[in-house]
Amino acid sequence: MSRVTPAKSGTPPLAACESAILSALNNRFKAQFTAGNVTRRFQFSKGAADGSGTLNLNINVPASMQPTKVAVGRFPVNPATYVLGAGATLHIPPGPGGADSPLTLPFSASQFTAHLDSALPYNPIGLFAHLIQDMSNLGGYKPCP
Repeated sequence: MSRVTPAKSGTPPLAACESAILSALNNRFKAQFTAGNVTRRFQFSKGAADGSGTLNLNINVPASMQPTKVAVGRFPVNPATYVLGAGATLHIPPGPGGADSPLTLPFSASQFTAHLDSALPYNPIGLFAHLIQDMSNLGGYKPCP
């Protein structure tokens, strides 16, 4: 059964993950999101034990930042990931369900959820890497790649 637990934002690995997620988000969408825009931090991966799994950030988009160009999808942090499949990939899901947490926000102009996956599942090699590294205990359910 999947579990959702609050992220322990004081631990260095999670702080580094949060920074990496915000950096990927800002670089991809030319935005200025900060920790102040984060309304909730939680870890979730299907099958992971409490306190483990991918770090997710629920993000509020203030009226002063709207409209943004943020969109639902998967966006490699490094362009080589499109070819190789493996590599950090920003994931903005459309909402809760499927392999995403019940705490995932429904995507809108004012809110969304973001996390980093270890690979781009649209690439066959990336799909295999994503299933092993992010969605099974073989990858250790790390908070970020």
